[in-house]
Amino acid sequence: MVAFCVLFIAQEAGTIWLTSTFVGVSGAEATGSVAPFAWRLAVFPATPAFDAGLRTGDIVNAKALSPEERFRLWSTLRAGERVRFPVIRGGRVLNVFVTPQHEPIDWALWLAIAAGFWAGICALILVLRRPESREVRILVFCLLSVRLGIQMNSANWVTPFAASDAVNAILDALMPMGWALLATYVALFVPESDWSVRSLKFLSYLAAGFTAAIGVLAVAGAWYCTVDPEGPLFAGAGYVVSQIAYFLIPLLCALTVLRKIRGAERERVAWVVGSIGIFSLIWLLFVLSTFFPVLQNSIFVTLSLVLQLLSPLGLTYAMLNRRLLDIGFVINRAVVYAGVSFVVVGVFVLVEWGFGEWFSSATHVENLTVSAVLALVLGLSVRAIHHRVNLLLDSLLFRKRHENEKALHRFAREAPYITDPSILITRTAAILEERADASFAVIEADDGAGSYGEVDENDEAIVSLRTSHRVLDLQDVNTRLPGEFAYPMIARGRLVGVLVLGSKRSGESYAPDESEAIEALAQSVGGALDALLVKNESVKGPILEAIRSVQASVNVIAERLRVIEERG
Repeated sequence: MVAFCVLFIAQEAGTIWLTSTFVGVSGAEATGSVAPFAWRLAVFPATPAFDAGLRTGDIVNAKALSPEERFRLWSTLRAGERVRFPVIRGGRVLNVFVTPQHEPIDWALWLAIAAGFWAGICALILVLRRPESREVRILVFCLLSVRLGIQMNSANWVTPFAASDAVNAILDALMPMGWALLATYVALFVPESDWSVRSLKFLSYLAAGFTAAIGVLAVAGAWYCTVDPEGPLFAGAGYVVSQIAYFLIPLLCALTVLRKIRGAERERVAWVVGSIGIFSLIWLLFVLSTFFPVLQNSIFVTLSLVLQLLSPLGLTYAMLNRRLLDIGFVINRAVVYAGVSFVVVGVFVLVEWGFGEWFSSATHVENLTVSAVLALVLGLSVRAIHHRVNLLLDSLLFRKRHENEKALHRFAREAPYITDPSILITRTAAILEERADASFAVIEADDGAGSYGEVDENDEAIVSLRTSHRVLDLQDVNTRLPGEFAYPMIARGRLVGVLVLGSKRSGESYAPDESEAIEALAQSVGGALDALLVKNESVKGPILEAIRSVQASVNVIAERLRVIEERG
């Protein structure tokens, strides 16, 4: 998986070199005619093809070309490579030679290339953070396959060797299969027995396979001069439907799944599907441009390139704010300080330029004085700028994480006012599973007889918690406590219980600020339970029995969830 992501990023770098070096433009476009391999030309004025004598309406006898020449003419020409056009005029064939010229990369294509690097880095982060997740593996292959279908088409990938370009065109023809993986990804969020989703997933693979077969047939036909790639098989309503169906059916499957799921999963899937679905709009514009020439306008071409930037942008938002991947706490400070630096440096450069224009006649000493005052003002403002940038980025990227932390702190304040211990324990487990994404939450209370639930007071984890009063990573000690982390519940200076959390359902680690909120919650719930036990000393036994009963139910549910996940 890592190698696939690295190769994808390397391919994006190769696209820059190949596009800037070898892609050529002749100014002549070939389309099919009544006779096989008799391609009609559309020639634009003031282009190499027009200057060489080619005109709109000329018929090119593609059968007279070699496989390399025919494939080049059908796909994309190489800059600086002399191309032969065997034109049929007046009953005889005229060989017109055209040398395509290089077309520089414009800003829109640079944005599209940057989007490709961005998508590759997103995929690499997903793989490195959650390599064991089936959901992540399918998503990464889907994202990169769809992206490769955009970047590795013949318009962007031209080498000195026509045969290697033909092999690349065959690989590009297989890329529609990546869209079928989108249906596979969204199907993970509904039961396997759901017949509507299973049917749409099957149709997605069927449509993708058919489109891939048509694409391979076109490449082979152009090379071996067997099936005309500009012929009726590759035109008309049936072909257009096949070219649209392979990405519309997976999107329909995604919409069906979104109607069946709720909550955070629905938001996460919606953002992922929306981010990848942007490519469907790009391909739709491309397919329709064959029948509506107005869509070949440079404005629509630029729009399709710019749209590519929205895909990794939406995926990044899903990673940071919709719990596709909980890495927000890792990069939060880096993003904030990068934003502060950008604001400070940007304002300094802008204002200094403005002063330079206004006081162009000022002396060197006066300019230095103005710059020094400006630097001093910005330096004294860094704290205020930092605060504003922090609030802005938190609201944009980390809102969901902060909402969950606030919910944990709010419950920590409410816990002492709950008078029923079973309700307190049930609500504690529920909010930790919802807001901290814990697979389970268990409270092991001190029974007064030397045990915490089923764990002896001399257990290594219990001794450590009783000594340090700090959160403990259970993977670092030899203990019978199940789970990933144990939080001490301290009241009146002693350990009255232990809050044990299982690993996150998402597979992520607990963020530091999230762990602090859980620790505060554990302290508050521990104090509340101790107060209830002291207040109701005569019914201490029934209260502890209620705690054990609730925890037993939680353990059964956690075990069932674990079995379901293993089967999934």
